[in-house]
Amino acid sequence: MVEEWVKASRDHLRAAELLLTEGLSHLVCFHAQRAAAQVMLAMLDKNGVPAPHGGSLLELLSACEACDPEAATLRGSCAVLDLYGAGDPVAAVPGMLPWGPPSYEQAEATLEAGRTVAQTLGRLNSRFALAAVA
Repeated sequence: MVEEWVKASRDHLRAAELLLTEGLSHLVCFHAQRAAAQVMLAMLDKNGVPAPHGGSLLELLSACEACDPEAATLRGSCAVLDLYGAGDPVAAVPGMLPWGPPSYEQAEATLEAGRTVAQTLGRLNSRFALAAVA
């Protein structure tokens, strides 16, 4: 299952990059958030740590810290990405903020946060070949 999570994470990052060029900022944020979630799930799966039952990246990150405490450095990135959480049942449109769509600049920052999570977890867990995500 790890390979599937890694591939899905890569695909979400690529989708976010393409959508940014089209100016679809809310979808950039959605895919960046999903990319981070899926690379975290890969790390947990590879290390045999059960994923928590919750919708936030910060909850997933806490579980990743059990694999490597350095994962705690990603708290800021995960907080940004959690704004666009796909698990929000009230969000009518994925990646949309309650007050409207994110700006292009917010989408860029969110994509960078997703990349940071993927690259850092790949580096922390490189002996498990997660580095290929970034």
